[in-house]
Amino acid sequence: MKYEIRSISLWSFVKQCFFLSLVIGFIVGIFYGLFIGLMVNMSSRFDFLRDMDEDMVAASSGMIMVVTPIAMALMACAFNTLIGSVCVICYNMFARFLGGLEMELAVVPAETPTALAPRPTVAPMGDSMIPPPPPPYGAPVAPPPASHPEPRQPEPPASKYE
Repeated sequence: MKYEIRSISLWSFVKQCFFLSLVIGFIVGIFYGLFIGLMVNMSSRFDFLRDMDEDMVAASSGMIMVVTPIAMALMACAFNTLIGSVCVICYNMFARFLGGLEMELAVVPAETPTALAPRPTVAPMGDSMIPPPPPPYGAPVAPPPASHPEPRQPEPPASKYE
């Protein structure tokens, strides 16, 4: 089956791109914050920075580790959403004149689920048996099965005078 992407909804793309950029930007920002905080903390060991207060270095590296993920997430959202939106607008414009992207998709048959083995209602446990659970509240109660069928009486022979 051949399909063609003729246009992409701008608002749908903006929503998806904004959220995805926010999450990825925050995750990348955590790593940047750890790296930059570590570099600031190590920079106090250099000779020209020995006169800096150690508490000030620790506070600034901690502040960098907190602010960097938030700033990276917001910058990634703004930049990626803006660039992506321009790309979607250009794609929709060119697809109108030149045609969209064609894709060929194959139909894959769905797997049939394997049948589960039925659970026994009564499980042997030593000499005793566990009774089955009671039916749910409000369910119709079925009469218990007869333990021994009643013997059938033979029918009397038909008389010829009836």
